[in-house]
Amino acid sequence: MSKAEERALEKYPLMSNDDKEGLEALKYIGVECECASVFNEAQEAKQAYFIEGYHQAEKDLELSWKDISDILDVTDAIANDDSMEERLKTMSEEEYCQEVLKRFYS
Repeated sequence: MSKAEERALEKYPLMSNDDKEGLEALKYIGVECECASVFNEAQEAKQAYFIEGYHQAEKDLELSWKDISDILDVTDAIANDDSMEERLKTMSEEEYCQEVLKRFYS
């Protein structure tokens, strides 16, 4: 099961056919279902849209070769920045990476 599918199932869980309490709870909130399959059909449709959106977000956020090129330019700029010389000597890896991110996104 993919990460997207796991998250979709967490967000829109399915119900077993013998879950009488679950069906009663649905009736209480105004969702009329005589059996779990009707509820599950709706949940599965929501899961499909969730998974589609998740995959699209992954594509939208994916780094390109141009992004990597820009990150390398940032690391070069930091290495050649005289004002950073002393700070680089004591900077942790996390601090350095945060500085790269800050400059990459600005």
